[in-house]
Amino acid sequence: MTLAAFDPQRMADSSWHEVNRTHLKGILKHMIEAGRISETDADAVQQQSTVCLAEVIKQSSQFATFNPTSSSTQQRDRVDSLFYDTMSQNQSCKQLWTVLKQLCLLSHGQATVECGFSVNKEMEVGNMAGSTP
Repeated sequence: MTLAAFDPQRMADSSWHEVNRTHLKGILKHMIEAGRISETDADAVQQQSTVCLAEVIKQSSQFATFNPTSSSTQQRDRVDSLFYDTMSQNQSCKQLWTVLKQLCLLSHGQATVECGFSVNKEMEVGNMAGSTP
């Protein structure tokens, strides 16, 4: 499953539209298998995606100029904010927005949790090494 179908710059570039549709089908297939979406809703999302994305992207130049890697935090774009601002209130994107919300909430791995465990272990070892009366 690849979330590249929702890369704003690729969404704005018409040469990626067919590849993005293929990726979206794969994403929806995984979501159906995981019980996160019904097949009927998945069909509706596929139908909405073409119309909705064309409509939203035409109205917003933010997709083509999206920059998630700027060195300045204030200049850095957030994909979740972009989708919320452009799709959440748009009725023609209702089911697509529901899928996007779920995808934005996916975990990106366990690194943060594992880091916390490492810090806890270091604290435990350090505290146990001290003398106790």
